[in-house]
Amino acid sequence: MVEHALAGDRAAAARIYAQFHAIVLAIQLGNTAGDRQLAADLTQDTFVKALYRLDQFEWRGPESLRNWLATIARNTFRDHVRSAAERHHGGYEVPEAAAIDDDDPATVAERDLDRVVETTGALLDDLKPEHRHVLRRMVGDGASAAELAQELGRTEAAIHQLKRRALDAARRTAEQRQLVGARGP
Repeated sequence: MVEHALAGDRAAAARIYAQFHAIVLAIQLGNTAGDRQLAADLTQDTFVKALYRLDQFEWRGPESLRNWLATIARNTFRDHVRSAAERHHGGYEVPEAAAIDDDDPATVAERDLDRVVETTGALLDDLKPEHRHVLRRMVGDGASAAELAQELGRTEAAIHQLKRRALDAARRTAEQRQLVGARGP
């Protein structure tokens, strides 16, 4: 498939997308704590980057394409978080409120992304320090379970379980915030 896609075969590129879409989407859902819209956007960005960089792919066995796409997915999420942080922390000039064009999709997307970054930061702040650390290292920094296990003196299985608990806690907190927000001030 890769060779055909590199040769310009659009059907081969579509087969790569079809075969790995669910996996990449699952990775991005985990990265975004279940935010389906953001995960879908990041999944699309992942495949765009992968198809442009397909010439850099090296076959290393049956799982190599899946692993390569998973790495691009993690890096796409990391780039998204860094870009949002730059805008949120002063590297981005905010226009006057009257100058904002609500019909401009880019403006709306940036404003929505700023809300996501703000909400994500608040959700992380509400977590236990151990959960916050695991999510920041694994999701934000792209650290592997093995690296974090060594860093914290735990097993990889314990790290995976800790990450699951952290994501569950973040989801619960997000749901509670939505319920409070839905009721009004």
